[in-house]
Amino acid sequence: MPIEVVQDGAAISRPLQRGGRIVAAVLRVGSQDVTRMSEGERADFLERYAACLARWQFPYQVLVWRERQNPAEFLQRAREKQAAWASGARQQWAGHLAQLTGWIERVTVQVNPQVPAYFIALPHPVARLLGQPYEKALAELDSRCRTVVHGLATLGIGCVRLGDEEILELVTAFYHPSLPMLHISPEQRLRSLMVGSGDAAEAW
Repeated sequence: MPIEVVQDGAAISRPLQRGGRIVAAVLRVGSQDVTRMSEGERADFLERYAACLARWQFPYQVLVWRERQNPAEFLQRAREKQAAWASGARQQWAGHLAQLTGWIERVTVQVNPQVPAYFIALPHPVARLLGQPYEKALAELDSRCRTVVHGLATLGIGCVRLGDEEILELVTAFYHPSLPMLHISPEQRLRSLMVGSGDAAEAW
């Protein structure tokens, strides 16, 4: 949907031809590797997964994206371990770990490995962005998000709702995958790329 603004933890569409707008919450979802399950485990998981989806009595859309793998957390922990080893009896191990972290950094920069990322969008129509209709739509989205999070948790799948800045990052990356992000704020990127009218831009 053509997005005009992101606020209150939701992406909001431009006015629709039939009137009103679409307000959508977005959740980032983890995954389970069914290929590593036994045949019985896989059948049980897929059955429970189908039952979970059947309980979602509202529209939803599954989005699959690919993003650059970020090894920052691993590298930080590896460097901490390397420093601890370097001051003790494991100096040789510290050297091997330094070589490993250096290799990972080079691969990340040169090869740019991509990993899949999964999202669920929960759209809801709203007549206007003021007063009771808007507040009611936001409350309904909150309820639907809780339903999705709880249902996927029973399958061992983590799920978290995105905030405004995270939604902006996702929208920009989705519509402009080759655009360098650099240090431009998400709000400025969306303002310059997604909003179609001067009036809408002034609303920011």
